Amino acid sequence: MIVCQKGNSGAVATLVDAFNGRLSAEGMEGVKELRKHCDQRNSSNQGTALWMICQNLHKNDDRHCADIVRRLVCQCGADVNLADDKKNFTPLHMVSEFGMVICADIIINASKPADLEARTRSGATPLFCAAQEGHTDMLTLLLESGADPDAERTMDGATAAHWAAK
Repeated sequence: MIVCQKGNSGAVATLVDAFNGRLSAEGMEGVKELRKHCDQRNSSNQGTALWMICQNLHKNDDRHCADIVRRLVCQCGADVNLADDKKNFTPLHMVSEFGMVICADIIINASKPADLEARTRSGATPLFCAAQEGHTDMLTLLLESGADPDAERTMDGATAAHWAAK
């Protein structure tokens, strides 16, 4: 969890690679723990391994991060709909806010797909987060995936279109 919390995507990749038999048996103990606890929250009860990696995505490029997200989602079976306890952001909210289209596509198309209408504490959907930051490619992906363009943020009734027009 610490490597995820600190955004150490290289260490996460190494750990996840072990699931594919690329590491020796001695290195497998830490990996078994990562998989076993993949969806557990960190010690401050903020988020899961996937959530913490997504929180730090803006520090890296989308293609590199997509590899890590793919490994956590597809190989470790990370639950893409688990939100943090503070603001109720899911991994999809974060990648939408950061404009990480490749990562969002992986999360949306996970074996248990992401909830496109998940709400933050203020009532924002991932589409709203993308619109607020002006990420047009992300808006396109979310809309083509079925996000509701008329969903209103519960805090003030604003829609993604309101923000996109600003």
